[in-house]
Amino acid sequence: KGTLGAKSVEKRNLKADFAHFQELWSTLQERYAIRDFPADDPLVREGNARVNRAKLIHRDTDEKGVEQRFQLQLRSQAAGDATLLHCSSAVGPLDIERDDDGLDELYELQHELGLVKVCVRPDTADRTDRVYIEGDILFHPHCTQFEELESLVTRTVTAAGTMAARLVERTSDGKSAREGS
Repeated sequence: KGTLGAKSVEKRNLKADFAHFQELWSTLQERYAIRDFPADDPLVREGNARVNRAKLIHRDTDEKGVEQRFQLQLRSQAAGDATLLHCSSAVGPLDIERDDDGLDELYELQHELGLVKVCVRPDTADRTDRVYIEGDILFHPHCTQFEELESLVTRTVTAAGTMAARLVERTSDGKSAREGS
């Protein structure tokens, strides 16, 4: 039988966490067309990524695309001592309670986009719901690689952009994008 004591738990080196998080963020900005929005919290990075056809647009290109806002955040896991790198990107408002077609479209899009994690938060100001695409990866300064961050951001931001475009198109026409085709 083993016993756990104070020496059994690795103490986190927050300075190394922050430094690696900043290094990953800087590399992302160097490679892709991302406009930075400074955050007061050292655990958060925010930006707008230019996206086109389910991919991030590289920094040194004239390729057109739409800007999609996203946020990266270091956060602790609910259980255990692991740190998560969380990515979130807004899809927009949706009145889930009164818009059955919008909810159906959201569900279909979630499946089309590979079962991305869709989160809905009520907005009491206008009595609608705010829809977000979110994703997480485990974060450790010695293990987390840029490609993991790149995949997380690409998956989250492009899914949110695709959903936003389809849902906005649906609501501006009063029908689904597929119904109009």
